[in-house]
Amino acid sequence: MFTSPDAVELAIWYHDAIYNPLARDNESASADLLRAELTGLVVPEVVDLAEHLVRATADHRVPPGLPDPAAADCALFLDMDLAILGRPPDQFAAYEAAIEAEFRPHYDWLTYRAGRAAVLRALLQRNPIYLSASYRSHYERSARDNIALALARYS
Repeated sequence: MFTSPDAVELAIWYHDAIYNPLARDNESASADLLRAELTGLVVPEVVDLAEHLVRATADHRVPPGLPDPAAADCALFLDMDLAILGRPPDQFAAYEAAIEAEFRPHYDWLTYRAGRAAVLRALLQRNPIYLSASYRSHYERSARDNIALALARYS
């Protein structure tokens, strides 16, 4: 499945190691933590790829210049991170409720609504949402349906 499963596993563990809903540098801070904690303990190439994967969660794009096997691992890792978008509507609705519960203490309804709508619109504008063929074939349509339904709530 993955050509570098160790790097992907480390990225899974570290991708939200540092998370503050009000911060804009969570991904880079998590990647920095990964590098700081694992340098000298893990093969450098594995740390390098894991760091790339974590940083890629900032915009959910495969970084340019990754060799093909690493790019494929990155695409699948990023799709795993967005898997909830394509889940059944009740699971997606629970996710949306959790997002709202996380952010609403920090923002009034109008500000939250505008921000969440912008995120959802950006997701819908991605073509495709999912980067790997397997996720596209299984989840693209349902992700678009879920996002459109959620977006209608904020209009």
